[in-house]
Amino acid sequence: MAARKFSGILKPGDIPPGGGLYLLDVVPDGPVRFGFPNINDNAEIAELIACGSHLILFSTGRGSVVGSAISPVIKICANPQTFRRMADDMDVNAGRILEGKGTLDELGHEIYDSLIATAEGKQPPRKL
Repeated sequence: MAARKFSGILKPGDIPPGGGLYLLDVVPDGPVRFGFPNINDNAEIAELIACGSHLILFSTGRGSVVGSAISPVIKICANPQTFRRMADDMDVNAGRILEGKGTLDELGHEIYDSLIATAEGKQPPRKL
């Protein structure tokens, strides 16, 4: 998988100036905007959607139960115990790296494949 260039950082509600990889800055260090401050996972997903996100990658270790009827949410769990306990609500078991059952490269490909499958309207493959 080729490395992707990072395109910029957005504040909630900002629309990206073009295509690319953008991250959402939710640290309230600038002017107050819609959604600041916010520690509610569902609201953070709504802020990403307000920036134009069509697909959300959500990382969790504690197993936050979130989703969206507007944009698909791919949940990546880095805690193997949480993934096993909540497997029906998680999509990618990144904790496999901690257990020596997968590599960072393998997980990167799995996340990428999940993105593509979801964008194509297919059910992404899962590795437990």
